[in-house]
Amino acid sequence: MRFNVAGGAGSEVAGPCFSPDGTCLYVPTQRRTVAHPGGGGSGVTYEVTGPFRRSPGGPFPGTVATTTTVPGGTTATTTAPPTSVDLIPAIGSNWPILDNGTNQTPGFAALAVNDSAWKVQTLQSGKLLGYGDFDSQGGISVGLSSSQNYVTTYFWSTFSVADPSQFGTITARLIHDDGAVVHLNGVELFRSNMPAGTITSTTVASNARPERAEDVRTFANTLQIRSNVIAIEVHQTSRSSSDLAMRFRLVGTRR
Repeated sequence: MRFNVAGGAGSEVAGPCFSPDGTCLYVPTQRRTVAHPGGGGSGVTYEVTGPFRRSPGGPFPGTVATTTTVPGGTTATTTAPPTSVDLIPAIGSNWPILDNGTNQTPGFAALAVNDSAWKVQTLQSGKLLGYGDFDSQGGISVGLSSSQNYVTTYFWSTFSVADPSQFGTITARLIHDDGAVVHLNGVELFRSNMPAGTITSTTVASNARPERAEDVRTFANTLQIRSNVIAIEVHQTSRSSSDLAMRFRLVGTRR
């Protein structure tokens, strides 16, 4: 889905969501200048005010319906928000990708980045972003040659949260080959299979990563109202590494 708005030709919709009371729809756009947390960015999120029509007899989208039968045969249906929400789903999320070997680190996630020239891929079911394996989606540049592969590939994803205070924790689920550093809103969230200290585009991963091992980590909620940015850099163990893989899911758990 794309937005056709002034100054935002080709902009892609990423993670629309309703406010908790269902009166507003927030629609973030993905292809635009991403600014440092706390300011800027032009047209990153659009607010659409309802009322919105629900399906006949159905709960508002994003709720769970529960039917209870009491003595006497009377039934009552109540709705409540699910306990967890996919903020970035593992399937169907859009990822701008920079795979040209340029140096974006350190600090690439905290700088204003124009990703309009980055290629964009959508995570497919049963696939990973990357190359060199049977379940890779492909379409990502390997490098100059089989012995001069790019060490680092950069991935972005944006999502919108109408009410961050509803979440107590967030859980990141990452598959990566080989090393990775994950940033949320310009701040490093965690690194996996990477050395300590400053990371640059030529920093290699600490070890070869077991195929398709998932790294699951839970953190205190540091989400922002409306637009949020996940930035992931994936590093090879060497320039001759034959494959690269990344799949990411972010889940918010309600208080």
